[in-house]
Formats: sequence, structure tokens, C-alpha cells
Amino acid sequence: ALLVGVGRYPQKVAAGKTPWRVLHTHDEIEALRNVLIERHGFLPKDIVVLEDEKASGAAIRAAFANHLIARAK
Repeated sequence: ALLVGVGRYPQKVAAGKTPWRVLHTHDEIEALRNVLIERHGFLPKDIVVLEDEKASGAAIRAAFANHLIARAK
């Protein structure tokens, strides 16, 4: 499984504009991870979690290629 949660976005806010609010995705990602382990039998080593700055486009593509596609049987 690949879980991606982005709650903080780098942003340049123009004058008079409201910045995006910070989302608190960590708790949701952790809850989903626990559901995968406890209810669906996933092994912790089989779940990759990418959060915030670690969830770059390149990192997500690499996780798909290396963790999901390459390991598929």
C-alpha cells in the first residue's frame, strides 16, 4: 500500500489573498495504516507512507514504481 498525505503546501500568498489552511493529515494516515494492518492483514513493511514535503511528485512516482509495480506478483 502507498499512503500519501499532504497537509502543508509551500505557498507564496499575494497581498489580499488568504493562504491555504494547514490540513492535519497525519492522524488520518496513521488511522488508515492501522486499518490496513489490523483488518486487512497488511504487514507494516508493506505500507509506504509519504507525508508533506516527502510527498513530492518524484517521490510518489518512485514509490509507485518501486513499491507497487516492481513488487506486484
